Amino acid sequence: MAKATTFFAGLRDATADLLTSGISVDLLGQPGSGRSTLVTSVSSALVEFGWDVVQVRGVAALADRPLEALALAELVRRPAQRPESPVSATVERLRSALAGGRTVLVVDDADDLDVTSAGAIAAAHGQQPFPVLTTSRPRPAYRQAPVTLRSSIRPGVVIDIPPLDFVEVLAILADILPGEIEPDTVARIDALSGGLPNLIVSVATAARHTGRIQLVDGVWVAGADLWTPGLTRVVQTLIADLGEPALEALQMLALAGTVSVSIAAELVGWEALEELDACGLLRFVPRGDDVVLGIYPPLVEERYRRPPLGARSLHFNARMAALLDPSEASKPGATTLLPPAVTAPWFRPGDAAPDEPRFERRHRDPEVAEQSDTVHVRLMREHWHRQLLLRRREWERNPAPGTAAAYLRALLVSNAEVETMLTVVAQTRPTSDQAQMADLYRWHALVLAHAAGDLAEARALLERAAGEVGPWAEVLHAVEDYLTLTLDRLPEPRAIDGGRTDTRQFSAAVSAARHVAAGEVPEARAALAGGEWTDPDMMRTRDVVRGMLHLTAGEVEEALAWSRRRMEEARDALDPEGVYGHAYVAASALIFGGRMNELRVMLGNVLSTGLTSSVQRHYADSLLGLAAVLAARDGLTVPDASYYRYLRSAASSSTLPLPAWAMTRADLALADDDAEAADHLWEAVLGYLDRGLLVSAVLLGGVALDLSPDPDRVSLLRRAVGRRPAGILDAVVTVAEAAVDPDPVAGARLGERLIDSGLVSLGVRAAGHSIRRLRASDAGPDSRAVSDAMVRQLHAKGVDPDPLLGALAPTRQLSPREQQVGSLVAHGMSNTEIARTLGITPKTVENHLNRILRKLGATDRSEVARVFRG
Repeated sequence: MAKATTFFAGLRDATADLLTSGISVDLLGQPGSGRSTLVTSVSSALVEFGWDVVQVRGVAALADRPLEALALAELVRRPAQRPESPVSATVERLRSALAGGRTVLVVDDADDLDVTSAGAIAAAHGQQPFPVLTTSRPRPAYRQAPVTLRSSIRPGVVIDIPPLDFVEVLAILADILPGEIEPDTVARIDALSGGLPNLIVSVATAARHTGRIQLVDGVWVAGADLWTPGLTRVVQTLIADLGEPALEALQMLALAGTVSVSIAAELVGWEALEELDACGLLRFVPRGDDVVLGIYPPLVEERYRRPPLGARSLHFNARMAALLDPSEASKPGATTLLPPAVTAPWFRPGDAAPDEPRFERRHRDPEVAEQSDTVHVRLMREHWHRQLLLRRREWERNPAPGTAAAYLRALLVSNAEVETMLTVVAQTRPTSDQAQMADLYRWHALVLAHAAGDLAEARALLERAAGEVGPWAEVLHAVEDYLTLTLDRLPEPRAIDGGRTDTRQFSAAVSAARHVAAGEVPEARAALAGGEWTDPDMMRTRDVVRGMLHLTAGEVEEALAWSRRRMEEARDALDPEGVYGHAYVAASALIFGGRMNELRVMLGNVLSTGLTSSVQRHYADSLLGLAAVLAARDGLTVPDASYYRYLRSAASSSTLPLPAWAMTRADLALADDDAEAADHLWEAVLGYLDRGLLVSAVLLGGVALDLSPDPDRVSLLRRAVGRRPAGILDAVVTVAEAAVDPDPVAGARLGERLIDSGLVSLGVRAAGHSIRRLRASDAGPDSRAVSDAMVRQLHAKGVDPDPLLGALAPTRQLSPREQQVGSLVAHGMSNTEIARTLGITPKTVENHLNRILRKLGATDRSEVARVFRG
């Protein structure tokens, strides 16, 4: 399994750099965050750099035994003379052990170190400074010792250990659940664990062993409940520092779910909230003019949502009734806890009272905190669970087309069984209202095409039904064309009826999508320009198509701004149907703009919800495939054909440029060599062209030609595109033309222009052709000059080059020690000679070399030497 050390490589290197610079570091993280594993990794890195490490571990059970932790680390000796105290003798022993200027003292679980040991370390540091690496956990002030190393050792910094992002969660699960994983399963484990690595492993392993996650038709699928009793022990480590009042508050909040801060304060009191927050057990998300909170990680909440019926649960029910039902206030003995205006727990208007405490929010990135928080995921899931129950109740009471359509929407969002949805259709009473019947036929067709995977039957249904719905036939024709476009090929154009504004919007939206798929930008703009838009689903389609239109026209920043804003609006509205299409376009824009770090964050924000309507599955599959590609590219897991299942599934979506195909050549693992992979992809390109899907064909063709430039294929792609105005299609073909240009630096010149224009990843691809051709002709200095110029240009634009360069600048992927080893390999040294030069063992050199081979994709030492010689 991918270890926490793999995920925290950047944090490990930054910590080691601080320590070797004489700055002490305290790694702060909850139990399960990977603190101890990270410390082990940092210690190994220090040893490799020639530093000594003295390790001490705090043990809670020994906190009342002075110096016992240091004695276990053999840092305590008996005083040579009676006047010398045990503490002064220990201080001297510490000074002796840490002398020399290249020794780091590591104290894991420093919270549990006894006061005397902490004082001895602080005294020794005061006499002769040495770097100290400690780990601690967030805890209430009253639980902290009066003397802590964090406050005593200077200079020093505190580094929060972040939870893993979605890409890293997927990498861990790929080992525990080898093969294909249902997207909702990944999202639920991600949400339940809060991204804490030990919790991810615990939840997934326990669920697999108990059958709560099972392999169904080759795909790992989670049941309704992922909690197992064995996880209680995991939760206990997270709440060990809480007092009894805070534990009671924790249970009350777990039963309440996501509620406003004001209601939570009324329910359990500010003091308990402050203690829970101090232990990192709360997260906060703004909702309108209020703030809602929830328990973090949600696994803790799961533990406390299962109490037996008793006094505490009855007490909770009474308190919540008084909070949420103003009529309770008039009953004898009732206490009014909230003003009568409050009707729902997360929509209380008004600001918090001035004297209410402020909470520190612990997020990796403040700019995306509101979107990535696990509380937001819980809000969306709760909302759609209520929607499902409400729409089912409405349909059961009145099984009419109107209630059936609303119920089918909720079932599709909830990924219900196809049989359940078809039963709803079969048991719905027909009506003479042609508009309602058209809407029912529309949703029935969506179920058949997207959930049941039967496009032919969906089209046949729509053709039959069009004759029954009178003036609403145009709507069904538009739905049929959209399904054809999304799942098969470019449909034949239809004339748009200009007489009805309530049906014309359907045809206009589909016409615009059709023009975008064919790369016809002016025609798509015209289709979107006219008409009135009233149907929410068509307005969603229109807005997603507008983002694609910006992207196809080469307006990357406009596409990103448009799609990101509407994606966030949909998330705020708890509307997953409005999230995935915009996220797809935003992901494509981030890739073309070279903003790969932002891409990772956005994928986590979107995929962590786990709620994906079956109608949006092609978007979700592509985004999940991107996450898998990033995990493989970052070395978090081995690329495997199952990862690309999501991309192959998304490839049937013809209305969009597939963002994975726009990524650099290093991301593909489809064949044993580039030429074979290019042939494989070119077959798909010809298939797209045959179906009229020009945008998908050109983007995929650009990748195929990047892998293996071929003048004939370049010419075919140019003829297909023609001499259109500058845009994505023209840029992709121009890059391919530079790859076969006789001038080896044509790509470098083109790359500079494309990067300046905002098409960063295409610019890197163009420059890459020049770099590889110059290297192949033994023009090492020239290739390095092109590479260095490109890196400077990327930095000037504020783009991090490391995620983009891949094999173009392979040594940038290596740690400092790995770069040292690679450089010495290039000088012809053996492992033994390298070990002697660096002061490490030959076995360590061998380990470094194996990592270098993997990161560079090299097969032997000669290839490593060639890369390092440029």
